[in-house]
Amino acid sequence: MPLKLNDIAHNLCLNEHGIYTTGNFQPISYPEKGNEYCFELEDNSFWFQHRSSCIAAAVEQFVPNSIFFDVGGGNGYVTKSLQNKKIKTVLIEPGNKGVLNAKQRGVQNIIRSNFKDIAFKKNAVKAVGLFDVLEHVENDIGFLEQIKSVLPKEALIFITVLAYSFLWSNDDVQAGHFRRYTLKSLEKLLRSQGCSVVRKSYLFSFLILPIFLMRTIPSIFKKT
Repeated sequence: MPLKLNDIAHNLCLNEHGIYTTGNFQPISYPEKGNEYCFELEDNSFWFQHRSSCIAAAVEQFVPNSIFFDVGGGNGYVTKSLQNKKIKTVLIEPGNKGVLNAKQRGVQNIIRSNFKDIAFKKNAVKAVGLFDVLEHVENDIGFLEQIKSVLPKEALIFITVLAYSFLWSNDDVQAGHFRRYTLKSLEKLLRSQGCSVVRKSYLFSFLILPIFLMRTIPSIFKKT
């Protein structure tokens, strides 16, 4: 069931597509065709399906009754999977193509905006997801500070990021990534912001060698 998003924030209005927006959009480090490319893959991709099922299991365990905000959620693939599990979920996405794809996918609660531009009401946000978002943000510390500024002390942040700097390739450059992480570096970042880490793990460890052979090495040779 659609939520009354005006109960969540002070400055939202509906646009011509029936999508809530603040009307203020800042540039993001993401290629224009990225949403279109992913939209063609997501529904039939093992990678997207498995990642989404892991996320859903964690959200169901830790925040089954709160509204969950999928920040920078692109085409709404994760949002829709959580919605299908009856979890009250809101997609926050600044890209026009992403929110239109999400609307087409059947996502019910959509806000087109950068997170920092939404005037959230007090204690409206208690659970946030940043799924493959931090690597697209040049100032990840500042971005986390923005997120934390609207969260009550007991709130939860769920994060997935791309792993291992040694896997860096031209694909990262084209995708608008600024860095890759390890569990150690991500935990250090979170603890520097006063966060406690409840659970951490790697996903898709079996893909490390294929990515290194098929993306990283060719990228190294292209530089020489």
